[in-house]
Amino acid sequence: MDRDTLKWGYGKPIKTKEYEKRTDYYYKEDGYQIILSSGFNRRASRIQVQYDSTREDILKAMKKKPNEQSKKTLDYLRGDYLVRFTEPSPDHWWISFQDQYYFR
Repeated sequence: MDRDTLKWGYGKPIKTKEYEKRTDYYYKEDGYQIILSSGFNRRASRIQVQYDSTREDILKAMKKKPNEQSKKTLDYLRGDYLVRFTEPSPDHWWISFQDQYYFR
């Protein structure tokens, strides 16, 4: 997905943050915050969404053991992509779909 597609689908971001290698675009959609990150090639390298659930429900829904896990994260590898669940506060998660090589 490239930046022009994101602009068409999501409109103007509510906030933009520039980094050395990427730009993060922040959107609000149906009460959820969405962060889309794109790099030099303008392709989306990460999509991040808020999610409320328990750790047990996420483990049951994913139907397999995480490749890596810690007290605050669950990581699942799917091909070249990493599905990362990060828990900043109890039962509140960020789900991140990202190119595993771009963010490591």
